Amino acid sequence: MFKHNKLLISILTFFIFSAVTLFHDVRHLKAATGEVSLAFSLDRLKPGDEFNIEVKAKNIQDIHGASLEFNFDSSLIEIQDILPGRLYNGFVEDKNFKYFETLDGSASGKVSAAAILTGTDNGLSSEGSLFILKAKALNAGALDLKANTNYIVKLANSSKTT
Repeated sequence: MFKHNKLLISILTFFIFSAVTLFHDVRHLKAATGEVSLAFSLDRLKPGDEFNIEVKAKNIQDIHGASLEFNFDSSLIEIQDILPGRLYNGFVEDKNFKYFETLDGSASGKVSAAAILTGTDNGLSSEGSLFILKAKALNAGALDLKANTNYIVKLANSSKTT
């Protein structure tokens, strides 16, 4: 049963983001719609440390969807959960807010998440966190995360593609 739920979530996430990609203008990292970065509080990790990794966005306009692909050293950290970020406050309980996460790849160092606003006239136009990853250090070391190597964020606005 649990395997089927993981598979269903993975398939559903793929189809939703395929639809967003087909019907929305998708932009990456330093696109005109904003800038995306990671923020975390620990420079050096000790086994057992629990901390958050925030996927932050600024200078975004009219964002209706965001997806995250996150790759990490699974011998150094474990991703325990991925939550919608503070930018989605006020939307999380809304029936027009859809959120998906896939933690199946945590043991191999790959997790993903997606957040979509449907049926709303205005998208997000602010700055703050898109996603919050709850992490735990498994071994001592330094966490070195780089855009396009460790994480890819895709943003979709309300403009339709031609």
